Amino acid sequence: SHNLCLLVTYELFDETEIVATIREPCEESYQKIAIGIQSLHRQLIIHRDLKIQNIFMSDLTENARIRIGDLGSAKMLTSLTEKTSFRIGTPGFMAPEVMQDSPYSFSCDVWSLGCIMHTMLFATCPFWHDDRQERKRLVCDTSLKLDFDSNQCAGTLSSACRNFLI
Repeated sequence: SHNLCLLVTYELFDETEIVATIREPCEESYQKIAIGIQSLHRQLIIHRDLKIQNIFMSDLTENARIRIGDLGSAKMLTSLTEKTSFRIGTPGFMAPEVMQDSPYSFSCDVWSLGCIMHTMLFATCPFWHDDRQERKRLVCDTSLKLDFDSNQCAGTLSSACRNFLI
């Protein structure tokens, strides 16, 4: 029997504070989030609603402990090959296969991880649009191109962060 338990004892921070804090130590922060997702996947759990608001930090320093929260949409699979197709998640962070009502598995969390990374570094959600149909088109039919020149946040990234992305 598997039991999920979530205990949140962290302070609440504004999303902009989190983005500002974890932009520069991006490799370490990103690695911590990826390890957390990997831990869920090893237990056959798909989070299905990964987004910047579900990343909890112990404090706003470089050494902050980072935790993944809000497992209310999570799904426990019975095998590595099992798929699900229920559409659930947050617009702007949902993978194409989820938006298209196609069967999916752990890949939806990997997609969301990329969206989180983009949000952390550029302070914008990569596929956001107010119109639902346009947002779906952006996610399902376009390639994301990182534009370091036109984004004001990108101009302040260190060479280590840029190299991490390339």
